[in-house]
Parts: sequence; C-alpha cells; structure tokens
Amino acid sequence: MTTHAWQHANAPLRGSAILLALFFLTALFLLAQAFQRLLPVELNAALIHQTDTSAYFAADAGVQDAIAYIENQLANGREVASPLTRPWAGLGAFSYQTTITADAQTPPNGSSPLRVFTLVSDACRSSDSSRRPVRRITASIAQQSFARFGYFADKTNGIPYGISYEFDGPFHVNDPLQLTLPSEFYNGGYAAIFNSTATSASVVSGSADGVDYKGTPPFDGWGNPIAGRYEKVYKQGRHALTTGARRVELPPNTASLANAAWGDPTMPKPTTAGVYVNQAKTGND
Repeated sequence: MTTHAWQHANAPLRGSAILLALFFLTALFLLAQAFQRLLPVELNAALIHQTDTSAYFAADAGVQDAIAYIENQLANGREVASPLTRPWAGLGAFSYQTTITADAQTPPNGSSPLRVFTLVSDACRSSDSSRRPVRRITASIAQQSFARFGYFADKTNGIPYGISYEFDGPFHVNDPLQLTLPSEFYNGGYAAIFNSTATSASVVSGSADGVDYKGTPPFDGWGNPIAGRYEKVYKQGRHALTTGARRVELPPNTASLANAAWGDPTMPKPTTAGVYVNQAKTGND
C-alpha cells in the first residue's frame, strides 16, 4: 500500500516533465526555423561585402599604379601623355584599369610647373569578358612643390641644428636629423626650434624617437617622452615629429627645377645669378 500511494502521488510530476520537455522542443524548433531563414540572408550580405571590398582594393590598386607611373615619368624628365589608359592588371579575382587625364594647365596641355591629374580607376571581375565595372574610384592628384616647406635639405652632411635655429614652417630633411641641445635649453628662455612639423626620412638607430641628439634628449633614460621637454624643442609637442617619413626625391638634374621656377619655357632664362621676374609676352609688364 505504501508503494502504491508513492507512485500515485508522483504521477502528476512525470506529466509536468513531459509537458515542459515538449515546450522546450517546440521553442527550439521555432528558433531553428528562424535561424534557417536568417542564414541565407546573412551569407548573401557577407558575400556582397566581400565582393565590394575586393573590388575597392582592386580599384585603389589602379590609382596607386597610376601615381607610381606618373612619378616615374616625371622623375625621368618625361611628361605624361593625356589622356592615357594604363593596361589591365589583376589583383585576386579582380582586374583594374586606370585612365589618366591631365588638366588644362598641365603639360602637354599647358605650361604649369605643377602637374594636376584626374585618375579614373575601374575594377571588374577577371572572369567577366565584358569588363563591366564593379567599382570605380575617381581621384584628383596634384604635384607638390617645395613651397610647402619652411625648410628642406636633401644632404645635411652631418651638420647638427641647435638652439640658435628657429623654423617657422614645416621642416624636412632626407638625412638623419641631428640636434644639439644643452641641458640649460629646457630651463632657459629659449624659443622652440620647430614651430611647425619636423620630419626626416632617415631614422637614427638607438634613439627613442629616431633623432640623433647631441646633449640632453627630450626623453628619459628608458626612452619615455618628457612632454615639457618636447614642447621646448617642438612647439606642437611630440606628435609634431616624424622620423622615417617618405623621402622627398630630387630630380636627376637642376634643369627641371629651373624650368619650374621660371614658369614660361618660351622666355629666355637669366644668365647671371640673382632674383628675377620674367616679363609678360606682350607689353612692358
């Protein structure tokens, strides 16, 4: 009797467990169905994103290829024919092609010493024989001039700069940057040496920031920057200094620099040293 009563008393519990299991099975089934419907949508979105990203990098490679071509042409004293379409090249599953167009003042269209180009780079699937663009990038690029520098030096021949110098504009050297800083510089009434940015293409090994300091550097013995010192050397602080920057390459001879400085290639250039302003083609200006 005791055993029978125990079984009867626990029978409702077994029924509740079955109902609870059915509830969870139904919930899991509905959840699985929702994921099944969502999975193709997410997979398709991922494929679209992958295709778009790959096409973007292919089109961007076309822009970089065109810039490298222009720089090579100008460095060797050759102008870029315009318009010019670069040959197709491949990057992964995509191919790219770029058209280079010079503006109205850029040789051979005009006589401006600073070249300006528009680049149109198309990327398409390599398997697409119709070459239908998947991604297009249009970029405008302009040749830089030395006018953007307050000071530029290609070869410094190991000459260190010191507290007697003060550079108001952007500073750049292709050689290592060397500074002579006595200990009293940081506590004295000296002005900052660099009021703008300071960059060098070379990096001095063993230096915490790539600069060859003669005297007291603006960092401690562990290479940690000392903000107050950096602000005495570089008015805008540590972030105004960049070592290992891109070199600013000079042309193989000075003829291109002379032509750029004189502006008009049809006018005769001075034969003696000095500062000159070329005359207008007509009139007495």
